[in-house]
Amino acid sequence: MAQSYGKAVKHVKNLGKRKIYIKYIFILISLILSYIFYKIYIIVPSTDFYLKAVKIFFGAFSIGSLVSMFIPLFDDKLDIKIKNAFNGTKGEQEVAELLETLPDEYVVFNNIFYENKKIDHIVIGPTGVYLVETISSRGKVEIKNDNILINGYQYKFLNKMFSNIFWLKDYLGVDFIKGIIVFTNAFVPINSEIKNITIINKKYLTGKIINEKQYMDRETIEYLKNKILSFYRGSKTNILYKNDTI
Repeated sequence: MAQSYGKAVKHVKNLGKRKIYIKYIFILISLILSYIFYKIYIIVPSTDFYLKAVKIFFGAFSIGSLVSMFIPLFDDKLDIKIKNAFNGTKGEQEVAELLETLPDEYVVFNNIFYENKKIDHIVIGPTGVYLVETISSRGKVEIKNDNILINGYQYKFLNKMFSNIFWLKDYLGVDFIKGIIVFTNAFVPINSEIKNITIINKKYLTGKIINEKQYMDRETIEYLKNKILSFYRGSKTNILYKNDTI
């Protein structure tokens, strides 16, 4: 079993929770404003034209605030974002569990933050250094003109992948980082690749890593492992959990 560091699902799960909190905080604020405007509406007398206009103004605001509370309840886009966040949680957890089954010589890091960006997984072992990103979208994946299509729609993910690889190369001081995009719920054609980035279904992930040519010795693996560990310890946004991926 591989050495495993980091919580794979914490950030994505928190993202989903934050969206739920935002949804219900908006409803609560709408109710409070509606009540306040209604109380003002009752208090303001309608003895002349101007006061009557003010009264109508606050009455309208009370009704408007009350109606606005229903906006997030019927906001399909917000519900989709919440659903995607929790699907992402499940996907990252599945991939973390798979990576943990790698042989003892491998080291796995989950949920690495740098410069307000996030890397899902880093794997270091005899066959090299891998930067693994998880996508939980369902459907069929196609590769056309150096683009990833999911159910016919372009998925703009490669720029993030290249940015993460560039940062990791610079931080570790190496130039042999291998990128892997893992789909947990989608069909992916065999041998899919874009600009040296492997696109693969989760069931082939560990085999892809293990079966490549071995060229890294234990000393190099340990050195790179300690580099990542030092980054964890020096970062306020990373919390370290050894062999505690779930």
